Amino acid sequence: MTAALACLALVGAAVVAGDSTAEERSAEEVLAEANETMRALTSVTIDMATTDSTTGRHHSSRLRTDLKSRCTYEETWDTGDGLEQIRTGETDYVRLNRAHVERKNTHWIKTRASDTAREEGSPTALATSPLSAQ
Repeated sequence: MTAALACLALVGAAVVAGDSTAEERSAEEVLAEANETMRALTSVTIDMATTDSTTGRHHSSRLRTDLKSRCTYEETWDTGDGLEQIRTGETDYVRLNRAHVERKNTHWIKTRASDTAREEGSPTALATSPLSAQ
């Protein structure tokens, strides 16, 4: 959320800077506008793609949240492995794709959200469980 806020502030500043007839706004005004925009959000989706520069391995992911009690995370690797994780309230559900199923011999894993490893400020904190590292 901090990254999105910073991005909105930068975009706001760029818009003002690009309009020579516009009155220059203070950083406080730009931040207030960004905060107002962020408060109006009812959901957030973050799409990510990563390529390891040393191995060339690639994975992509999508994080969606309603900013209340539901969050979903989907991740796919270039090997074909993938997982889907859904957090509803205090419970996480993790569904593995066929490649994971063959290794783990299960389709869903249920765990309390409080047991999921978290990194403060990380948008991918939902997927930091040991399952997502496979």
